[in-house]
Amino acid sequence: MRYSHVMRVCFVLCPVFMAALSLPVFAFASGSGSLAVTARPSQALVSIPQGAQRVRMLSLRLQASCDADVQVTSLMMRHAGLGAVTDILRIYMLNGDRRISSAVSVPAREDRELRLRRFTVPACGSAEVTLAADFASTAQSGAEHRFSLAAVNADASVTIGADGQDPLSTLQVSPHTKQASVRVTFRDVLTSLYYGSNRTVARLLLTGIGSDQRIRSITFTNEGSARDADLRNLFLETASGIRLSETVPHMDDRRVTVMLDPGLELRRNEAKLLHLKADIRAGRSHTIDWAIEEPSDIMAEEVSR
Repeated sequence: MRYSHVMRVCFVLCPVFMAALSLPVFAFASGSGSLAVTARPSQALVSIPQGAQRVRMLSLRLQASCDADVQVTSLMMRHAGLGAVTDILRIYMLNGDRRISSAVSVPAREDRELRLRRFTVPACGSAEVTLAADFASTAQSGAEHRFSLAAVNADASVTIGADGQDPLSTLQVSPHTKQASVRVTFRDVLTSLYYGSNRTVARLLLTGIGSDQRIRSITFTNEGSARDADLRNLFLETASGIRLSETVPHMDDRRVTVMLDPGLELRRNEAKLLHLKADIRAGRSHTIDWAIEEPSDIMAEEVSR
């Protein structure tokens, strides 16, 4: 099996912020139970650099009634502010550090639907999700951007409100903040992949560019046919066998997000080879073909020395 995916990733290296929203006064409905959605700005106002990744724009708290679980299928987002939508390469939803929607562009005059992947709020339970954005390296200096929640599509009645914070918080782009990048190259796996425990299912070379940084998480997407529990007990280790992450019980559909604790430090121009390990619980008809689907699927932060 051969891996040929190469992905170049730019990260935010300054305090990253948020922006949010004028809220609609209507509810979107359909089904048993109910869901209350509260929107708020994700962070206090700060400038971000051109090319910033995973900028947290808008946080949503979803609270289900005790009648039944609520499946949320999509969220409708609306862009506002003085900045052009071409400043933003893509937007997507996060649950913690895990991306739970595809990344999509922002239309100039229409709301954008973000379809969630099998996302359910349990009865009497709550969940937090965040709208995040990746900005272009050519984003206009001083541009202002904010987002609001236009509608929620779920199998229950929905009410949308705000938590009393300023609904007009706005993001501004600064052109002079330095950035770093990571080059990711998948290498060939040295042995055949077959049923069994503790298999090396991917080898990837990370190269630091720009400045020292600490990698916090990596989201892998399998473009092959293996899904969910076909791969179990996934974790990352160095080529010498030093464990870097917690164990993830199984894939979520075709993706897995591996958290690195306390994080992997990568100096400028340094290269490190990592192995993704897993128990393979599927036959040879289920294939593995890894990719880093979006640049922000590798999350890192600057290391000050």
